[in-house]
Amino acid sequence: MDWAYDISSDGSFFVYRHRASVEGIRGVYSLGLSDSARPILLMADSASYLATDCRISPDGMQIVYSKGFQDLYIMNLTAQTHTQITFTSGNANGPDWDPTGRYIVYQRPVIPTGSPDSLAGLRILNVQTLEDYSLRHDGQPTFGTNPRWSPDGTKISFERDVPWNGVVGSPGRYHIFTVSLVDGTYMDVTPNDKWDNEFPTWYSASRILFESYSYDTNEHGTRTVSIGGGRPVAWPVDLAPFVPPIVASPTTGEFVYCGHDSSGKYGVLFLRSMTDISGTTIRQLTTFSPDSASAHSGLVP
Repeated sequence: MDWAYDISSDGSFFVYRHRASVEGIRGVYSLGLSDSARPILLMADSASYLATDCRISPDGMQIVYSKGFQDLYIMNLTAQTHTQITFTSGNANGPDWDPTGRYIVYQRPVIPTGSPDSLAGLRILNVQTLEDYSLRHDGQPTFGTNPRWSPDGTKISFERDVPWNGVVGSPGRYHIFTVSLVDGTYMDVTPNDKWDNEFPTWYSASRILFESYSYDTNEHGTRTVSIGGGRPVAWPVDLAPFVPPIVASPTTGEFVYCGHDSSGKYGVLFLRSMTDISGTTIRQLTTFSPDSASAHSGLVP
């Protein structure tokens, strides 16, 4: 199936992964959201090259990505150049840009043997100087996954598995957290919630969208919460109905998601308004046609 990674902040194009087919070889593509746009191959897969975790810079000129599940690189879309920006040998993933395009937040999931915990967790990287430091709160490293920078640049959201009610020994649930870059305030914005809350997406500087699942009722959908407090509420449309993460452009009020094609066999990508309950705005963006001759099915050298 096609898998969307990110949509540009102005909603003009998105990047996605495409499986080998008649339409093209396996790899990462970009596609403009105008009716006349055609897919552009950015990075073909090979035995030594696999790009994942792709995130578009605020100006739409660069993409940060994880190469081979090892380290982070930046692709300049104009010059078609690739620059390595982390050097962890397999301990860097989940990048996201700050609104200025100068910094990236990312995760180091593993603490190297014999190393302090400050070398793991969420990190901030200056992409110009490559200065890299631990994101801290109350003097401690911050641990979590899928970090996302707020649109005003003052906070970072992420998800973390914690006791659902804050009581040690209670069943764990993924909750949405924020940490302030101004004063270090660390906050669970979905406290006392038995739902699994994952893949935070900033709708505005004060509100976060996220994917949510209830073990009690088997309900799934997108919910939203104010970072200032209050209970999560259901968003009118599921922004990731089949597979997460949410790939949305609050600026234009649209999102890209994976769904079944007309045959019901293959996952392709669609565009839809974030508030379209009836589905009248749905537009199919990609197609998938199996290549029986296998001309595109092998790895690209």
